[in-house]
Formats: sequence, structure tokens, C-alpha cells
Amino acid sequence: MRAGKCWKPAVVLPLCVAVLVGVATWARAGTIDARLEERLRSVSEGELISVSVMMGERLDYVYLRSIAAGLPRGEARELVRDEAVAVTSESQEGVRSLIEKAIVEGRASEPRYLHAVNAVRLLASPSLIGEIAGLPEVRTVIYNERAFALVGLESGPEMAQRPPTFRPQAARGDTAWGVLWIGADEVWQLGFRGHGALVAIIDTGIWYYHTDLSGNMWTNPGEIPNNFIDDDNNGYVDDYYGFNFDNHTSDPIDAMGHGTHVAGTVAGDGTRGAGAKRLMSGRRSSIR
Repeated sequence: MRAGKCWKPAVVLPLCVAVLVGVATWARAGTIDARLEERLRSVSEGELISVSVMMGERLDYVYLRSIAAGLPRGEARELVRDEAVAVTSESQEGVRSLIEKAIVEGRASEPRYLHAVNAVRLLASPSLIGEIAGLPEVRTVIYNERAFALVGLESGPEMAQRPPTFRPQAARGDTAWGVLWIGADEVWQLGFRGHGALVAIIDTGIWYYHTDLSGNMWTNPGEIPNNFIDDDNNGYVDDYYGFNFDNHTSDPIDAMGHGTHVAGTVAGDGTRGAGAKRLMSGRRSSIR
């Protein structure tokens, strides 16, 4: 019995020391964001946390601009993208190796390798976060905390009653008052109607089946919808209409209404006869 009693502390003590040394290493390196460090204290190893890994190497935007100067827009975009992918892929190689191994072990999921800012977004376990933070090429690891633009929305907003005179109703077939208020009609008279433009709606999503919108919705030409394959190798599976970054799904359908309203203002075609002329003739993509 005495041997058993002595054995337990001998095992527990090294474990405690190992954990404390790990946390101290992160703090000393300064690579763990303060909010993430706080979050790590309250989660278990089996829980995955949404984080962004910011790499130390930054893209040389002056150089990228210089190599694209004078080229046609499409060619310039492709050249800059290829250069950015080459630089960041090399920079993220060590992180990617850790993540791929951790996915098999169930310690990571949904990695997104972001080339424009040289960062990686993923769901990671506490132990993996520690391993990533220990890499010399990593500048910092940030906790992706959900935030609300308007205070109180997280508990459910109450609908405010607007004064009747705040928003005069347009007669059916007339241009909506808001479109006129921002001077869009004056821009139209100059011949600018937005033909060929692609507008990203970053909002609550878009109800892309809406009759005023369905004819003008952008669709990803490199993606086959609903086949559960990342056909264009951009890191997003089935992103045919866009992507839902809130729920991490490929369906950006709008259940709140605001994003659809905004999309209708931008490019609704009036099929339903709502009487609100659109600002421009472009198509739109939904990014939630």
C-alpha cells in the first residue's frame, strides 16, 4: 500500500509540470492571443476552438502591384493570385503538416488556407494550438470570437416602430425613394448602370430562390453543386452560390431577411413587381 501511495504523486507531478511548462512557453513566445489564452483555460482537450493562425511572413503588396502593372485585369488578377499562393504555401508548410496530421487524430477540422493575408483559419484542439504556436514561423494565434455589430442582438432584438414619415412608400413601378436619395439616378444618367459588375453581399445571406433575384445570382463556374467535392480546389466544398462563414457550410441561404433586402436593392430585377428599381445591373454573390 505504501508503494501505491508513493506511485500516484510521482505520476501526477510530472503531468502537472508538463502542462505548466507548455502554457509558460506560449506566454513567453507571445504567440497566443490574450483572449485565446483565457479561452484555453476553460476547455478540455476534446473540444475544438475556432482560431486564426497569422504567419510571420507578410506578402509584399508593392511588389505584387508592380508585376501586375499594365496587364489586362484578368491576367493581372491571375498572376497576383499565383504569386501569393506560391509565397504563402511555402510559408504555411509547417502549419499545414501539423494540421493534416491532427485532422486524422481528430484534433482539427475545417482548415482554410488564406493566401491574401498569409493566415490559416481552423477548428483546433488546445494541444494542437500549442504545437502551432510553438512554430518559429507563426506570428500569433488568435481566438475567432463571435461578435455582434449591434449590442443586444445576441439575446434577440426587439422590433422598433418607425415613424410613418421616416420611409415614404414608392408608388408601384416608381423608383424606390432610397435609390433616389443616394443619387443613383444621377449616376444612371451618366451611362453607368453596373453592367458586368459582380457584387459580394456580406450579410445574413441571400434567399437566392427569390423571383427578383434568381435570374441575376452569380454561380461558381468551377463548382458542381451538391456533389460534396471541392471541384475548383479553393478550399470550399460546394460553394456554388457563395459560402456561409457563420455556420461553416456551403449554403448561404438567408433566414433573417436583411441580406436578401440588400441584394434586392443592389440588383433586384422587379420580376415580382415590388416597385423598387435596382441600383445596378450586375450579378451578386452571397457571402454570409
